[in-house]
Amino acid sequence: MRIWVESVRVRSGKKILNERHNTNEEEEEEEEEEEEEEEEEEEEEEEEEGEEEEEEEEEGEEEEEEEEEEEEGEEEEEEEEEEEEEEDEGEKRKI
Repeated sequence: MRIWVESVRVRSGKKILNERHNTNEEEEEEEEEEEEEEEEEEEEEEEEEGEEEEEEEEEGEEEEEEEEEEEEGEEEEEEEEEEEEEEDEGEKRKI
């Protein structure tokens, strides 16, 4: 709702009209703008947090993959060592 306040001052025979309109509507508009800005900031923060979480998840997945690869590599090495030992034992038996 707008509230108009008008006052007339007379100075040197001239009328000077001073207008001032609400206060209420302007305050509401300012509050709405502030709320919108706050919402935008919150959304940006949530997006940033979401991106950080995704990055952390990706890093975690990469680490898991690396660990799995290392474990597979270790298993292969162990198998190769066992095969070599078996071959060595087989050669020793022949001798």
